[in-house]
Amino acid sequence: MATSKQHTMHHKPVFIKDALLTLSVPVSILGTIVDLAVPSVSSRPLRLVLDDGTGQLPVVHFRSSLELNVGDDVFVRGTVQEFRDELQLKAGEMRRVEDPNMKIGRASCRERV
Repeated sequence: MATSKQHTMHHKPVFIKDALLTLSVPVSILGTIVDLAVPSVSSRPLRLVLDDGTGQLPVVHFRSSLELNVGDDVFVRGTVQEFRDELQLKAGEMRRVEDPNMKIGRASCRERV
């Protein structure tokens, strides 16, 4: 039975300040959208900026069908990479976080950083 590469990769949960040091390593990040650019053409990627309290990171996500807004909390899995001399997270998976326990957990982790 074959499994996809996405499901066999281990995504390390990290803060944005630490993700900036992990080029090409699969990571998971929970953050709040502070900037959002929804493409006018479906072939273009969704672009947003995440903030988790330790830093900000641009995120690009292809094939996104999510309706997102600035202020939404999202969980993102992907790989940090360099694009045009800038670091960004190329998201393979993204979902809106509606569970208040995840938000509270993130807030308490921020206080310890």
